[in-house]
Amino acid sequence: MAASGFHPVTGQDQSLATSLLNAIKSAATGSVEVLAGILTTWATARQAVRTVATAVAAAATQSEVNKAAARYQDVPLTPAVLADMVIRQIMPQDQAAAEAAFSGLDRDRFDFLVTETGESYGIVDALRLWHRGSYLFDPVAGNQSGAGAYPYTIGQGLGTEYGITKDELDKVIYYSRVRDEFIPDLLKLSWTSMSPADAVDVAIKGRMAPEDAKVLFMAGGGMPEQFDLLYDAAGDSMGVATAVMLHHRGYLTDAELTDVLYQSRINPRFYPLVKLQYLHFLAPYQIAQAVRAGVVDADTANKWLLESGYPADQAAAFASTEAAGSIHTAKAETEGMILADFEAQLITEAEATQALTSLGYVPEAIPFILEVYSARRVIAMRNAAVTRLRAAYITGSIGSDIVRTDLGTLGIPTTAVQAFLDAWDIERTTPSKRLTMAQVGKLVEEAAMTADEAAAYWERLGYDPADVQWLLRIYVPGSKAPLPPPPTTTTAPGG
Repeated sequence: MAASGFHPVTGQDQSLATSLLNAIKSAATGSVEVLAGILTTWATARQAVRTVATAVAAAATQSEVNKAAARYQDVPLTPAVLADMVIRQIMPQDQAAAEAAFSGLDRDRFDFLVTETGESYGIVDALRLWHRGSYLFDPVAGNQSGAGAYPYTIGQGLGTEYGITKDELDKVIYYSRVRDEFIPDLLKLSWTSMSPADAVDVAIKGRMAPEDAKVLFMAGGGMPEQFDLLYDAAGDSMGVATAVMLHHRGYLTDAELTDVLYQSRINPRFYPLVKLQYLHFLAPYQIAQAVRAGVVDADTANKWLLESGYPADQAAAFASTEAAGSIHTAKAETEGMILADFEAQLITEAEATQALTSLGYVPEAIPFILEVYSARRVIAMRNAAVTRLRAAYITGSIGSDIVRTDLGTLGIPTTAVQAFLDAWDIERTTPSKRLTMAQVGKLVEEAAMTADEAAAYWERLGYDPADVQWLLRIYVPGSKAPLPPPPTTTTAPGG
């Protein structure tokens, strides 16, 4: 065997043996220090041999243990595994405690182990439940009414039903193995900042400057590089139908219309159809007007109504009715012209009777019709005369005797005449004119009215106190008051 190299049995480098041999050779002529080195080397060699021997013995012993275990197969489950099985409801706790006894663990200790085993649910979820337990209440419809009243108020607390208490939160935290010094920081997670989407919405609605909203955006977890893109894409566009109409009339470019469509969330494959919204169709009443005017016939009207979604029977009935109604409309217009001419006395009663008869009116009904229009003419003339009398009486141009006589001539009953006079007397004695704002200002400037009097007058005219102060700056009190006469010069006697 070579003097140096790894030994297959001892597992040691053969240089150790070589060192020992060399040390013995030099011991004969060496000192005490050399002898001490020899002893140290020898102790190291003995320890190496002992380690190898122990490893060999242990391997042989484990092999025997494995064979015995395979033969008897009676090794108990560890207490930790048994406690986990209890928590997972795989084994009853009593049975697991009996099994743990084979490992030398009594019942009390095993029960403690079961209590400590397992995990809580998520801490963040527990924080949310704790917030519910602290701040969740039932919204109740309020009974308040009037300005400033809110339709809902805070009602009964719902924390017990939908949340947890602080003690329950602490228990969840303790089962999470979080150290106590970190719990204050952990409780801060119970508060939620506004989301990045909320921050963008705040900026879009002008409640905060975009650069300030961006700070809240980042506080909510948004990446700052994405804020500008989200801000540009957020919010709604103007009405698509309105934009299409403005584009059709030339007020929007193609690019502007496309931008509105992109912001509307309409899928691009529908853009060609959306752009047809500038088309408008006649409403049923417009179709009826066209039929009555003779612009379209009943068949065309029926076709248009069917295209608008009307049932076939209703469309046909509507079109036929409007087509037949055009004759009656012309007749009604002719009757109106005849009666208007009669009321204005452009034609006589006989001429009006003949014209109405030619239109198909029953002769017995014509006098009643003409009588109505005659009465209308008389009433209009009488009302005009009463109006003139009222104006003259209120201004004092005529007295009550003349009013009684003239109203009696018009055929107005005596009781009605007195009612007219009573009403006109009230109008006559009630002031209806007041100084204007400018007239009051002129009086203030000329010192004919004090500033306080002017202020009170303007407020009665409806000006608020702040405006009154501005008016006093425009019309400066006494600024245009007439100058006092010059003093009279008196000549001394004998002068």
